Amino acid sequence: MHDRPTPSSLAALTSHSRCSRYERGGGRCYRPTQRADGWCGTCAGFRRPQKPIAPADPCPAAPSARKLVTAATDRLPLASDEAHDPQLGVTRSAIERYCATHGGDRATAEAEIRSLLENLIATGTHQRVEGGAWRLLAREGFSLPTLA
Repeated sequence: MHDRPTPSSLAALTSHSRCSRYERGGGRCYRPTQRADGWCGTCAGFRRPQKPIAPADPCPAAPSARKLVTAATDRLPLASDEAHDPQLGVTRSAIERYCATHGGDRATAEAEIRSLLENLIATGTHQRVEGGAWRLLAREGFSLPTLA
């Protein structure tokens, strides 16, 4: 018979964890975190010690920077906790681009994208782009294109 951890023992393990991510300059972040993904949510959040190099070709699902913003004051009609709803799809191209840029597997990539979406819904700038797509921007320079 195996000893299975209880939810309270798992919570105790994560409540005193340190961030597993890296800052922009490559230094390790050691802030405390209670998140299951091991990120404190305040550092740059890189999974590798160096800043990753973006792929040369743009993501085909991303709205073009040349498209006009039609209503910069609108907000994406989702609550931040809806970012983790399994009925909300994450495109294969977004997952593959994340894996190529940051490393990790597909499940981790999807979880990270959903975590970013959750943060951007709550704190980002929401822009409605021509054609009905949304672009979510953060003060740190991250952006997440979404479909209508």
